Amino acid sequence: MSKETEMTGCGITIINRQSTVLELFLNFVQTHETTVVSPKFTINGVITFEFKVERRDTDRFSLFVRYKKKRVNDKLDYGIKYTHWTEREMKFNNPDIWHFVCSNGSCTGTGTISVEVNLETLSSPCASLYEDTELTDFKLLGDDGYVLLHKAIAAAYSPFFKNMFLGQWKETTEGVIEVSGISKATLEHFKEYMYLGTFPDTCLTQLLLLAKFYMMEDLESRCLFKLRSQVTKDNVFDLLEFAVTNKQTRLLYEILDVAQQGDLKVDELEEFQKYL
Repeated sequence: MSKETEMTGCGITIINRQSTVLELFLNFVQTHETTVVSPKFTINGVITFEFKVERRDTDRFSLFVRYKKKRVNDKLDYGIKYTHWTEREMKFNNPDIWHFVCSNGSCTGTGTISVEVNLETLSSPCASLYEDTELTDFKLLGDDGYVLLHKAIAAAYSPFFKNMFLGQWKETTEGVIEVSGISKATLEHFKEYMYLGTFPDTCLTQLLLLAKFYMMEDLESRCLFKLRSQVTKDNVFDLLEFAVTNKQTRLLYEILDVAQQGDLKVDELEEFQKYL
């Protein structure tokens, strides 16, 4: 996203806004109130955060920050990283409480602070089985290759797989599930998500299709978070076309919300009308 300068009051100036990062200039030297709370800022449509300054007298102050999930039913875990003008980096993963950032003993009343939101890495209890081939009992076959999986692990992540393996499906008997339109690279990412807890930056649209089809809500939400953060004027219409063609309603709403928040210029969105 392009740089911008925006006065918000409470001694805070936005100097750079990106999808998952917000850079601010803070100036609390001129703030004389005992307690001052900043306006709320939103990052990537999922997190809101605000700052608070508490003064004991004209020379002593403490700076705090608090973040919240914007959506009540959001089940993802986010990590919030703050880097302030002392070049100290802090990470928080517990929302709804005020976190101490610094005081005048460790920082001045003016400076730049960067706030970044990311998805928390998943735990990976199945990592030891990632390279196993002796105990695998079915394969996912894509357009240009396949991956081997364990039914128990797949069923733990997907109610669709669980119902399939408990039923009399042809795929269960043959041990092969064909997924047309999906590359081997995407299937590898799919397996890595379940076994290693990792999440890619590529193949996201295909991965979203898999997540939706196999009823994997966490994976779907992660794909949407990442895709939203990657929306630009160069790819927005391709993503819209994909969302409409594949009936990905949540992705369509995310893209339209990016536009509504003003992160895309109006003159870039004339073609939006056919999607509304």
